[in-house]
Amino acid sequence: MLEKRNGNPGVDVVQEFVSVFPDYSLKWLLTGEGDMKKNVNQSLHPSKEDQEDYELQKKTTLLDVRDDLKADVYNVNQNLKTLINGFTKNSESWSNAFMQVLQNQLKIIQVTEQIDPKKLMSTTKNLDAFLAENKKGH
Repeated sequence: MLEKRNGNPGVDVVQEFVSVFPDYSLKWLLTGEGDMKKNVNQSLHPSKEDQEDYELQKKTTLLDVRDDLKADVYNVNQNLKTLINGFTKNSESWSNAFMQVLQNQLKIIQVTEQIDPKKLMSTTKNLDAFLAENKKGH
């Protein structure tokens, strides 16, 4: 794919290559400088090139981690914005519904305050008498 597009491999491709072929020099892979293969006999005492490879690999890994963290922080920020927007909309809905309930209760209170208890009792007695009288007739 890199040959077809005439492109350069990404850090992830180079890291995968180095993990599959650890005896190849990372410096050589990235810059074309130095020996292509690491000297396996010097594993107890790393060469300057091995140390440079290690430093390059560490830098690329840190860059990947940094990029991953940036993406994670961006995603967290987006999720928080979505959550806050949803919470705000829900809060507005709850607030409006609660206000409607309070307004309806206020209307009920205003109506009940206008009722004269004496008239209500008199009307209730008259209604009871009317119902009792009509019940006998049927």
